[in-house]
Amino acid sequence: MSALVNALYNSESIQQWQHERTMLHSSGIWGRKPVLEYLANKVVKAGDVVIDLGAGAGYPTLRIAGMTGAAGTVIGIELSDAMLEAARSHCWLRICLFGGGT
Repeated sequence: MSALVNALYNSESIQQWQHERTMLHSSGIWGRKPVLEYLANKVVKAGDVVIDLGAGAGYPTLRIAGMTGAAGTVIGIELSDAMLEAARSHCWLRICLFGGGT
């Protein structure tokens, strides 16, 4: 995975993710297609339990839920109440659970 992260997060590629849509910091790379493809092909398997720390509004959480399938569970942890509300409103799958860090 480190080669993938280095390819996405370096001085040449910084303009891909450093803008308003990715909240001006590197966490925006985790929702990008190459990382999600890597997770689907090499890491996450059907039935897995995955914890998404800093889940935000749940976009990667929902994508990862598709990787774990109905037998798996994805737990999204987010400190922002507004983001938790957003995640719960559009991630209606029963295998997605969201909670705060308190």
